[in-house]
Amino acid sequence: MMNTFFFLGSYIFIALISVSFVVYIRSRITKMTGESTRVRLLQIIMEAIYLPFILLVLMQLVYYVGFYFFEYFDSTIVGYVMKTKKICFVWMSWLAIVRFNKQFNSCLNDGLILKNIKDKSVLVFFSKAFTFIGYFVMFLLILNVFDVSIMKLLTLVGAPTLVIGYASQNVIKNCISGISILINGPFKINDLIDIPSKGIEGCVVKIGIRMTQILTSDKKVLYVPNSVFDDASIINNSQSTSQMILLEILIDYGDYRIIPKIIDDVNAILDNHDKINHKISSLVCSDNINDSALVLTVKAFATTNSLANMKMIKQDLLLKIIEIIENDGGHIYQSWEYTNHVIIDNPTINNLKNVDGNN
Repeated sequence: MMNTFFFLGSYIFIALISVSFVVYIRSRITKMTGESTRVRLLQIIMEAIYLPFILLVLMQLVYYVGFYFFEYFDSTIVGYVMKTKKICFVWMSWLAIVRFNKQFNSCLNDGLILKNIKDKSVLVFFSKAFTFIGYFVMFLLILNVFDVSIMKLLTLVGAPTLVIGYASQNVIKNCISGISILINGPFKINDLIDIPSKGIEGCVVKIGIRMTQILTSDKKVLYVPNSVFDDASIINNSQSTSQMILLEILIDYGDYRIIPKIIDDVNAILDNHDKINHKISSLVCSDNINDSALVLTVKAFATTNSLANMKMIKQDLLLKIIEIIENDGGHIYQSWEYTNHVIIDNPTINNLKNVDGNN
């Protein structure tokens, strides 16, 4: 009996020391100052394991207290107690994973950790993958507690799993493509991409496991299944140091004699513009006509990879070209049915302005 109380007292003493040590370490880490990722991660880890650890110590204490009374209980009850202990351990492990994932994602979204990484998609993906793996391991441990044969379980669910997998093969394909995008990184959030073969152009807003959200130029959110990117050529304009500007302006037929002078003056504007990339050849010509007007084509490359900046440069060029045409005595074609065709932006993605003004 004395040995029993000595052993129990020793465990209680060790438990109190362990809890006190963890509480002390937590208080020290919580008081740590600084905005570094290392400090934040230490705080996240400590907050994640603090409560589960305290509960684990208390559970072990209760178990050891009850251990000395097991001889008075039926073996069946003792077996239930042992299983309960294992289940509690699994639950505390699950609680630690959930708390870590919640704290990590919260700090990540608030920009408190990994500030230098602009695109957090990969980190969010691995965080979710870590949580899923943790849940799966917890599930296997629960099966082991109840002596469930994993092989028999796989045999039972094998056929239904095949049927579900076949029915959802497109979903699985999109998920695999999403993982490939996150890992290989052909584009990231806030990149301006163009997929001519699919008629898709816009800014990447979110990269999900199954779908990618793209904000188009007319402020509409486009949900694109990730499998679309597998067999398509992707132009990532944000990875380029220049953005192409394409203008097509309609000029009256009667002004054909002054077209060469207009072209020379526009070339002079492009040559002296500080926002135009002069390492790439610009193009100014009038080699096309439509039913009612001459078409002046202006193609140049802006020294920016920002869509907003490119639009401002394009606006500046447009106003200056209109001023040149007027100063040279020319006239922009004013027919009602062509008024909305003064600018044609990126005709390869089929977003030309309709004659009635609708996109």
